[in-house]
Amino acid sequence: MIRRMWQRLLTSLSVALGVLAAVPIAAQATALTEFPPNGGLGSGHDPLGLEAGADGNLWFTDGGTALHAIGRITPAGAVQEFTQGLTSPATPFDITLGPDGNMWFTATGDAPHNAIGRVTPSGAIEEFGPPATEPNMAPAQITAGPDGNLWFLDVATPAIGKITPAGVIAEFTSGLLTGAMPETLTAGADGNMWFTDKAKGAIGRVTPGGTIMEFPTGNPMSMPSESTLGADGNVWFSDPGVPAVGRVTPDGTITEFTQGLSANADPDPMTLGPDGNVWFIDQNAAHRAVGRITPSGAITEFDQGLSQNNPQDDITVGADGNIWVEQASQDGHAAGGVARITTAGAITEFTAGLNTNPGQGADGDVLLSGPDGNLWFSDRGSKAIGRISLQIPPTATTGAADAITNTTATVQGMINPLGSPTTVTFQYGTTTALASTAAAGTLPAGGDPTAVTANLTGLTPGTVIFYRVAASNGFGGTVLGAVRSFKTTGSPPSPPPPPMRLTTAKVGNQQIQLVTPSLLACTARAKTLSVTLRSVAIAHSRAAKLRFKSAAFFIDKGLRHTRKLTTRLPGGHKHTTTIVTFTANAVAHHLPSAPVLRLAGLKAGLHTLRVTVSYQETLTRHGHRTAITVNKTLAVKFEVC
Repeated sequence: MIRRMWQRLLTSLSVALGVLAAVPIAAQATALTEFPPNGGLGSGHDPLGLEAGADGNLWFTDGGTALHAIGRITPAGAVQEFTQGLTSPATPFDITLGPDGNMWFTATGDAPHNAIGRVTPSGAIEEFGPPATEPNMAPAQITAGPDGNLWFLDVATPAIGKITPAGVIAEFTSGLLTGAMPETLTAGADGNMWFTDKAKGAIGRVTPGGTIMEFPTGNPMSMPSESTLGADGNVWFSDPGVPAVGRVTPDGTITEFTQGLSANADPDPMTLGPDGNVWFIDQNAAHRAVGRITPSGAITEFDQGLSQNNPQDDITVGADGNIWVEQASQDGHAAGGVARITTAGAITEFTAGLNTNPGQGADGDVLLSGPDGNLWFSDRGSKAIGRISLQIPPTATTGAADAITNTTATVQGMINPLGSPTTVTFQYGTTTALASTAAAGTLPAGGDPTAVTANLTGLTPGTVIFYRVAASNGFGGTVLGAVRSFKTTGSPPSPPPPPMRLTTAKVGNQQIQLVTPSLLACTARAKTLSVTLRSVAIAHSRAAKLRFKSAAFFIDKGLRHTRKLTTRLPGGHKHTTTIVTFTANAVAHHLPSAPVLRLAGLKAGLHTLRVTVSYQETLTRHGHRTAITVNKTLAVKFEVC
């Protein structure tokens, strides 16, 4: 990508690459928007480099003939360009995010006025001219290094350069092969910078101190171009001269792979895929494809569904886990657009939403995943910056709970909005039904996991609380994290007394009152049944006066007793009979009485409590007083669960 940008800059190439169409190549499953719409930035503008900033916006270089500027575009598409501080007449070219949170850019094409510039999030620009030792410095690609400095390619000297966040420039040439042509820079896993050398067929390494060593591939046809860091810790590169895809280890061992590439392949831009493989574009005009190479070197190319008329300009990975390619239109052929490739190789192309200016085609140079979680690209054809809205559901991960008290707690989670504003809540409750919710706000569009919290109040002491995080951004409904739990401190409150039921009956001048649990209450946990029995004399009653004698409490039939009765029959034989009798579970001899009846051995379900109350009545007949017993039985249901 940088190679093509540099060649275009040096030759001032300006061609109309066809007319953009508004008809999608495949079914639309994402949304494309360009800013500004229709006319774009206007004639005389030329968006080149594009990079995500630390401020949540995207920044670009505008190297147009009418205006040299550094541009900023918000995730909503608001564009603003800055020119104050651009003292050099050189063309702003590449741009990157620096370790200081500012954007750094190169301005080249007008030696000795070329420069490296810095722009703050507010748009304040400062440029740093070439050092006295390198008056013809021509900086091209610039990228952040692992040492906290910015590293760049000087294609005029040639040299590998670095600039500190304070603006101090140093260039290094010792160790470069004679006639070297550094092509692209990549930060290695070993703390060094690595570069491709197209002219010498080599891969170079430069230490933070500026020590350079080049490693030739050994193939006289080699022309290494693009490179990327692989998941295996090695640097991978494309070599269209062989053609091959190569790998270089931190010690400089190079291996190139060709099997699986199409005939006359032209491997070019590449990126590390979400599957741990390296993905690349094959620009072979006779067989355009997207390729994949595994860490072991197995290559597979995919072209089914990919337009063969459109070159692919850049490749990157989206927050949706797919690989995305930006496509330029070609003279007399179909319009450009973007293509999505799954890790399985399924390709879908999109064009609807691109600007449609006569005489201008999609001439994209940079494609990247933005800070809002969507994909962004530069369109030099229609002078615009484009956005690919992924329109996918967020991800949600339930975190831990802390700051737990008797009645409060703070719960945590991680949400990735993945391109759209996302509403976050926490669901919680004393059961996994999670009947309550607590709002955790709305996250702006973003592509990175974001921590969220909510404060839960009004909880019950000493109780297990279940909870999970929930997120919704309008694409895919509500996404739920896993259910987790914690226990509040303190002791749980005593359970309220169970609802009671009063059963009454009259006998003589007495009213019997039996208090038992309601059928709405379950007695399983206590394993006992508590009841209360009273007998109250009815005032002014003329009924027979009774005196309490006893009360027997029977659960179902009562307590079962079994005994054997043996009788001797004539002839000396014995006969044994099993006799089953039932006795009361409890007997009261005084009222009021509140026995606690054990429920051990009872099955779940409804049972019957029978209470037989015995009274004594004294009758006088013919001058004789006679005592008789009067019984009254009350029956109520209760539940064992």
